[in-house]
Amino acid sequence: MLTRSLAPVVAALTLLLPGVAPSQEELTVYPSNIRPKVIAVPPFATADGTDALGEGTFSDVILRNLQISGWFTPLPDPRLASQQDRSDRARGQTDFAEWGRIGADYLVRGTYAMSSGQIVADVEVFDVSIGQRVIGRRYERIASQQRDMAHAIADEIVETVTSERGIAQSRILYIAQSGPRRELAVMDCDGGRQRNLTNDGATVMAACWGANNTEVYFTSTRDYNPDLCGIFLDGSELWYISRLPGLNLSPSWNPRTQRIALTISRDGNSEIYTMNRDGSSPLRLTHDRGIDSSPCWTPDGRQILFTSDRASGRPQLYVMDGDGRGQRRLTVRTGNNYNDGASISPDGRRVAFSSRLDGQFDIFVMDISGADSSWQRLTNHPGDDEDPFWTWDGQHLVFSSTRTGSKQIHIMNADGSNVHQLTTRGVNLSPVAEPLPPTR
Repeated sequence: MLTRSLAPVVAALTLLLPGVAPSQEELTVYPSNIRPKVIAVPPFATADGTDALGEGTFSDVILRNLQISGWFTPLPDPRLASQQDRSDRARGQTDFAEWGRIGADYLVRGTYAMSSGQIVADVEVFDVSIGQRVIGRRYERIASQQRDMAHAIADEIVETVTSERGIAQSRILYIAQSGPRRELAVMDCDGGRQRNLTNDGATVMAACWGANNTEVYFTSTRDYNPDLCGIFLDGSELWYISRLPGLNLSPSWNPRTQRIALTISRDGNSEIYTMNRDGSSPLRLTHDRGIDSSPCWTPDGRQILFTSDRASGRPQLYVMDGDGRGQRRLTVRTGNNYNDGASISPDGRRVAFSSRLDGQFDIFVMDISGADSSWQRLTNHPGDDEDPFWTWDGQHLVFSSTRTGSKQIHIMNADGSNVHQLTTRGVNLSPVAEPLPPTR
């Protein structure tokens, strides 16, 4: 089994050979330091004269976002929320005592209307224990942005109750495979609105978010060489960044340095380079006989983590300065002799990666120092858990897993708890969570 970084390298090298064609939701048992609040989100009511959008159009999306946040959990029996909501609306008042009796800590209630291509939702959120409203707001969007509105509502609930910003409005890049085709795709952070950004039949290998979160950089074999390309998130334009002979693979963009780190094999061996986002001023950082791959910038742009098999012939994590100086090995723990695919937390303090132990790959987290005592195993399931990547808040990790059979994308809390499966069809891998998104 090859993990995030070396797998694309080997696959790309295979593609360069002449005559070779390109080839349930689940919860963990790990405890969290967060005690989720029980929240009731009954279906939104429709205003007079408005056609219903379908049962749960808002409530289902809001509730799933709140569950993924890790701060909230639903009532054990969701039917109770609908029944009590109907009772309250018939009586014209909210029976907080009854909401508390059925187990709710918070209640979300809303009414929406459609008019002239706009959708308007009036939303109230109540703290059941004190019987007081904590949110009362009107949301307005164009009709096609119903999901965006639901995400915004969920994020406001998270921030109001916890003082932490939610991640519901962020997105995830990933590789979607159907048969032999691997395309670049994007989806909402809850797994909704999955769509391909490429549909040209070429093989896509590895991607990253680019400038202003409106550009995406990725490797494609559209011209029969693993070239580094760029594309706007709306699919309006595609361009080439690096078309050097051999690999142009595994990009990592840093907005502070305005440089892309990537793997290039122009000299016959996989090495780490950096370059500008237009492909200019390439700078080679590593000079080693081993395979150096999968660079990952630290948030401050001062260092780069990467994978190399230079010491033992097996992948290990290394770190170096942004100019290539000070290269040193991070993972030296006995027993974990295959470590790959580093992702650095937004605060620059923790590293998530995939490690092979007892014949399977699992997700681990350690301090940026690499100290053995800091290692924490987050997953331990049948199948392989790989490709970890931090969400912008540093509270969640997206990753790929074969625990349900085919490789699919999941999201979990940063302590390994609260796992949710995001994709179910085909094969999906290499998720990359969006950096801190602008308010949408």
